[in-house]
Amino acid sequence: MLDARKAFGDAWYRARCGEHKATAVVRLYENGEMKEERTNARAAAQAAQVASDKAATAAAKAEAKAAVAAEKAAKKKEEKEKASLEALPAKKAKAESKSDEAASPRGKKGKAVFVDSEGREVENNRSAYQLFCNDKRAEVKAAVEAELATPADADAAAGAAGHKSVFGETTKRLSALWAACSDEEKATFTAAAAADKQRYEAAIASNAEHNAAVAAAAKDARSSEKRKSGDGDGEKKAKAAKLVDGDGNEIKKPLSAFFHFSAEQRTAVAAEASEAAVAGGKKGVAQVATRLGELWASLEDKAPYEAMAAADKERYDAAVGSNPNNAWVADAAAKKAADKAAAAARAVAKAEAKEAKEAKGGKHAAKTSDDQRTIDALFKPAAAVEAAVTATVEASAQPE
Repeated sequence: MLDARKAFGDAWYRARCGEHKATAVVRLYENGEMKEERTNARAAAQAAQVASDKAATAAAKAEAKAAVAAEKAAKKKEEKEKASLEALPAKKAKAESKSDEAASPRGKKGKAVFVDSEGREVENNRSAYQLFCNDKRAEVKAAVEAELATPADADAAAGAAGHKSVFGETTKRLSALWAACSDEEKATFTAAAAADKQRYEAAIASNAEHNAAVAAAAKDARSSEKRKSGDGDGEKKAKAAKLVDGDGNEIKKPLSAFFHFSAEQRTAVAAEASEAAVAGGKKGVAQVATRLGELWASLEDKAPYEAMAAADKERYDAAVGSNPNNAWVADAAAKKAADKAAAAARAVAKAEAKEAKEAKGGKHAAKTSDDQRTIDALFKPAAAVEAAVTATVEASAQPE
């Protein structure tokens, strides 16, 4: 389009104005084109410079970010190595304590380790299910590994995840196979388990005195570990330890009136509720407990069972008092009673404060009174004017 306009303008000026003026016009067009080209070139150079600057800035930011990340990683690695070095003595001491504990006659975590008359450790007897698993495990595991394509050497290379998948699937299949076995198939393993139990009992009896002492020591160790809870609070001790009377016999806790009632009625209620439990798809224990609760709630004369509970409580208190080592029980009971009384006092104080607040109107009443005062202040002038007009009218209406 520009070339056509130039050609038209050139012809027109040559015809009208002569050759020299037409030549001047052509030069003007040429100068304009050159100026436009220089402007476009300058703009392109500026755009290229801006893009180059942006790319350089982005590269600098990425480099700085990578440097910061590398510094953080190096610092984290250094801290981890430092923590690992600091933990070495503790790990070593723990390993030594575990070694000593395993070497002790008591065994690990209070577990008794029995020995026979020749000083050899007695292996625990196995159940029928354990013997079945030992017999079938290799076969089932091979089938599982073939299906999951994770052989034993691949497990070692892959780590714990692959091993756990094979182990879990093997355990599930063994459990399913045992559940599917008939009584005849289980009889072999049941007989083997009975024989293994006889072997275990005979080995224990061959060194009865020593094994009895080991069992007692293990029991004491477990009891002492249970009593090591928190700061030695009486309630925690009561939960962890078993009470014994003066003769060393364990003291049974007293039963409430409802539990005496339940013990008396449970057999009859269980026989009555068994068919309903099966028909309703409900567990028998839940059905019986629900029914016992309903019967207790509807019972009018609870005095006999309350008397049983009172007598059982007296029996418990007397048995506890017969052993001086049970003195902490009374302290725990006193502390519990004091805490309960304090909680009741706090509840009463809270209720009284709530009543006093409601009597004063509370926050809502205070807010309402503030709003009312604001309204009164806004309409007070109008009320005064109305009162003055009313007084004037009444005065004019009176006879002179």
